[in-house]
Amino acid sequence: GRGTAHCASVGKGLLAHAPADVLERYLSRPLRAVTRKTITDRDEFLDHLKGVRAQGYATTIEESLVGIYGLAAPIRDRRNEVVAAVCIAGRNGSLLKRRSDVIEAANAIGRDISANAFPARSLLPLS
Repeated sequence: GRGTAHCASVGKGLLAHAPADVLERYLSRPLRAVTRKTITDRDEFLDHLKGVRAQGYATTIEESLVGIYGLAAPIRDRRNEVVAAVCIAGRNGSLLKRRSDVIEAANAIGRDISANAFPARSLLPLS
């Protein structure tokens, strides 16, 4: 739902790499608890995002749905900017052991996006 990016692995992954103004706008509202494991403290959430950036992927452990685990890895463009994320989710915490597969899938998608993206100059108005 709207305003629950803080308790979804994709949302955490995107927020961890978002421009400061986007993150600040998101954090201007209280972090709503969806389950008892949802991070609702702003400072704790910011520390969590530092960890996401450091490890290269985001996880959720029953933060949006009881019994559901998630893992997301960023997809980067040719400028190394995060433009999307790939995620797996399931009922079994063992999926977190597959994080290298998810990260590799995200990297492969990012390479494909970079290889097939229009060069930045082609987006400029034609004169």
